[in-house]
Order: sequence, then structure tokens, then C-alpha cells
Amino acid sequence: MKINRYPRLDTFLMVEKFIEDTSGEFKKREIWRKLPSKVMYQTFCVIFDYLLESGKIILSRDGFVVWAYNPGLVKKYMNRPDLSWRRITKLKYPMKMVGFLGEEKGVKRVKYLLFRYGYFG
Repeated sequence: MKINRYPRLDTFLMVEKFIEDTSGEFKKREIWRKLPSKVMYQTFCVIFDYLLESGKIILSRDGFVVWAYNPGLVKKYMNRPDLSWRRITKLKYPMKMVGFLGEEKGVKRVKYLLFRYGYFG
């Protein structure tokens, strides 16, 4: 998907705050319609996809958008000594994944997966 318009920071924060405040009440399209100020749907989709992939929001079975990010809980678990981050310095098959997904898309996806599951190298 080619992105024609990237969201501005104030737009991004507005959407993020609206979803956080109305967690579980609306579906994707309803959120877009009820935003405090108008946003192009394509721009809204870019923001929505980022929030979904970063784990800040989740979709219920019925399609309702739920805010899932909890920084207080993250800090609590980050400070626990019995939990630690796993670090991998070498990947066994990174080139096969990159070649399979296409160079640019594959590299972004591999970086995303490594970040998402705590594998930093």
C-alpha cells in the first residue's frame, strides 16, 4: 500500500487519545466518523494500523476497538529482577526471511518481529 499522506503529530495524538477515552465503544469506521476534527480516511488508516501493530489497541471479536496499552504495568514488570529481556546477537536465518518477503518489506518485517518479541541484537 502506497501512503500518500503521513499523519501529523497532533492528528496522531488526537486519534490515540480518542481511542483511549472511548475504549470498547466503537468500531473502526465509527471512530473515524466521531473524531473531534476531520481526518482523511487514508490518514486515519495509517494511524490505526500503526496502533494495531504496536499493540496499543486490539480488536474484539465483534470488531470493537479496545485500548490495550498500559505503561504503568509495563514499568512494573520492567523493574522486576526475576524477569529479563532475551537478547540474540546472531540470527540463524535472517537472509532467507528477507529474500522470501522481498528486500525492503522483509527487512522492515524482520525488525518489527525482533522488536515485538524482545530480540535485540
